[in-house]
Amino acid sequence: MNRFDFSILKFTPDSQRGEVMNVGILIYLANGVDIRILQSVSKLKAFDSHLNLNVLNEFVSDLEWVAKGISNPEKLHQIFQGQFSISKPGYFTVSEMSDYEIKANSLMDKFVNPIKSKRKAGNKRLVTNIKEEFQKQGILGSSIDDISNHKVVTSYPIAENEGLFAEFLLKNGSYHLTETLDLRTEQHRAKLGESALKALTIDKAKDVFQGNLKSFVIFAAENASQERNAKHQLNILGEHTDNMFNLCSKQDMAAYYEHMISAASGYNHH
Repeated sequence: MNRFDFSILKFTPDSQRGEVMNVGILIYLANGVDIRILQSVSKLKAFDSHLNLNVLNEFVSDLEWVAKGISNPEKLHQIFQGQFSISKPGYFTVSEMSDYEIKANSLMDKFVNPIKSKRKAGNKRLVTNIKEEFQKQGILGSSIDDISNHKVVTSYPIAENEGLFAEFLLKNGSYHLTETLDLRTEQHRAKLGESALKALTIDKAKDVFQGNLKSFVIFAAENASQERNAKHQLNILGEHTDNMFNLCSKQDMAAYYEHMISAASGYNHH
């Protein structure tokens, strides 16, 4: 049995707000360290517009240099406790060294990489609910070409080469963009990455439409506890969107649908 200690590499953009993003893993080897980092530029920039892969790579270079002289995981944890930090070490075991790469990739998927498939599944009920209401009101388009007919269209490409699509978009002189976030889940880390991506989508849309944009986020939280557990996710989105509505609030959704129906009717609703 082969045992390896490992730590999670973390990034804290603002210590006062306490939002922390896992950006990589550090595996301690007999002759050095194996460092693997997040490759999602979108996720990094949504947390901090000044952060990019170059900044992250510089941190990795510093860490590799220090690790040459200090191989003790506990000491490295104590040294790196700034904006970039290292968690206390954990460990994993593999029966055969041929399983090492599989386990390392598994750790990246578990702690660092965005969870795309689960994210889509988690939001399906929420998106379907909104689409059904738009369909009922007769304002849901059948294709993205219906954007020209004052219809709400889905999956509208904002920056297709960057993988950024608006979940819902309506045009009536101004653009009205809606993103969704289902918080009725225990997958808080996945939702943190998802909220960052949605914030980035909104910001990109502001650039693409030259500021002629009204943006909304519809989130689903059934109780105050779910909202508290997702305060970081909601804070991220709140800084980027014009308004937020809770799907589970009849008052919120009445206000949202009133706005969208008025906009689809050709009125500039403020």
